Amino acid sequence: MKPEAEPLTAEQIEARFKARYATYQYHFVEFFTEHLADCSRAFGGDLQLMLVLALMGQMHLQALVAQKQNPDHRAPSVREQKITASRIADASGIPRETVRRKLTKLEQWGWVEQEGSGAWRIVIGEQGSNARRDLAELDQRAMARIAVFYHKLQTIIKS
Repeated sequence: MKPEAEPLTAEQIEARFKARYATYQYHFVEFFTEHLADCSRAFGGDLQLMLVLALMGQMHLQALVAQKQNPDHRAPSVREQKITASRIADASGIPRETVRRKLTKLEQWGWVEQEGSGAWRIVIGEQGSNARRDLAELDQRAMARIAVFYHKLQTIIKS
């Protein structure tokens, strides 16, 4: 039985992408544009709305992953994760007033809610976040798309 090879470093992988740049770039652009187009359809053409939710979701998922990796550590729970419109504006480059309008729309859809402090959080229902439930088909298509993209990247790395 052959011993397993050491995994490549990020630098080694990057060097292989650079060596086959046109192929790498084609596959990346193909993946990225297909995903953005799919997201655009799911969000009625409003990619800023998607970005606002994505930033909130990233924070939410970071807490979920940390909680699963270290259940004994007392960090804010997933339900306690919140963020201000100003912080979203800073992170996204979207004007603060636009972020507020997007948050209001997401609140109308039942995906986020504002606390008395003015901060916002993802709405968590019985089966997880309401947004995840409503975006389940987009999520499934994204997973399939990422799997294909990963396979194509592996081909570049191995060559």
